[in-house]
Amino acid sequence: MLFEPEADYENKKPNLSPEIVVYDKKTKRVYINKEQYFGDVSNEVWKYLIGGYQVMDKYLKDRKGRKELSMEEINHYMKIAKAIRLTIETQEKIDHLYRKTEI
Repeated sequence: MLFEPEADYENKKPNLSPEIVVYDKKTKRVYINKEQYFGDVSNEVWKYLIGGYQVMDKYLKDRKGRKELSMEEINHYMKIAKAIRLTIETQEKIDHLYRKTEI
């Protein structure tokens, strides 16, 4: 099954290392520097925790200080966003079904 990325990546320069990691809730963008960002990341996806870590934030912060992000890392980040969104949707369906059993 082909797993298409969820977020998009604004690439005006070569793939630079994350200098900052800032989420803008209004524009749904995750900035990695003043000009580059990942777009279309919902607040729910941005805030999603696994093992006590905010996944989308930690992934980028773990890569600070590198010369650049590889295209593989960029594509992986976008796929993570989609996987988290699908996980949230699935959890909501399970919660709905579970509530039906509590009669």
